Amino acid sequence: MVFAGAQLADTLTGGARRFTGSRSLPPGGIPPDTTFFGEVAPPIDAATWRLRITDVAGIDVGYDLADIRDIGERDQAAILDCTSGWALETTWRGVPVAAILRHAGTRANPRSILVRSATGWSTKLDAAELDRALLATGVAGGPLPLANGAPCRLVVPDRRGLDWVKWVVELRVA
Repeated sequence: MVFAGAQLADTLTGGARRFTGSRSLPPGGIPPDTTFFGEVAPPIDAATWRLRITDVAGIDVGYDLADIRDIGERDQAAILDCTSGWALETTWRGVPVAAILRHAGTRANPRSILVRSATGWSTKLDAAELDRALLATGVAGGPLPLANGAPCRLVVPDRRGLDWVKWVVELRVA
């Protein structure tokens, strides 16, 4: 009954909720600045930042932001459904994780990929998610803001926001 009342109120005021309960924000914008447990954005210097890629076969390479962009960026619409109660469909710009791993020469059939943040936060992706997962460098037609994970943030369609790792510094292939 309470949920139905909240749903009606959302509908009457022009809002809507997703199946997760998150309130849908107007599409196409930049996501609100939110972090897990209120952590602050780490002090990252884009000029010295590097993405480290390692695998069990001994690959250990680093890429700067220009290197990543040179692999081939694309635009991809995806819904970021934040566990703090909002959801936003917008366009992200970046490079597919699978393309980065191929470029680095990692194993062809990985079991999983650990994506780690400068803050220590991480998530694991399985091989089936790699073509759809994006290492984003931009959002909503502009550069990715630091509060949204710059210089690179993971975009994982069909996963909640906790798995969209911000400030990515490492891809570890298992």
